[in-house]
Amino acid sequence: MKANFRTFHAAGDYVIGVLLLVGPRLFGFSGDSSASMVTHAFGALIIVANLFTDYELGAYRRVPFDIRLIADAAIGGLLIGSPWFFGFNAKTWVPHLVIGTVLASRACLFLFVHGLRALLSVDDRRSRKLAR
Repeated sequence: MKANFRTFHAAGDYVIGVLLLVGPRLFGFSGDSSASMVTHAFGALIIVANLFTDYELGAYRRVPFDIRLIADAAIGGLLIGSPWFFGFNAKTWVPHLVIGTVLASRACLFLFVHGLRALLSVDDRRSRKLAR
């Protein structure tokens, strides 16, 4: 398997998903049921989405990578706001803010890189065609 930025993104998404699943115990808010449930739901959502994404570590490969990146950015934004949306911001909010920011930032960065590579490959094909 050739390692590329999609493989690294996929591996990172699995790590973030598992981190969210163990987060309540790891970060000490497992006693708060709403915070734990929201964190577990986001972790499970990310792992299931990984399984259906069309990249090297996806099992079913039904969702295009670009769509998945947009979904990651949206999930990151929802994760950032979840302590305030669901009312547990007085007890915990830092893990949600940090992990959501990392998730959304990675998605935006990879969208930029993926789009730039696609743009450069189109330009490269055009220049080869013109050179003939």
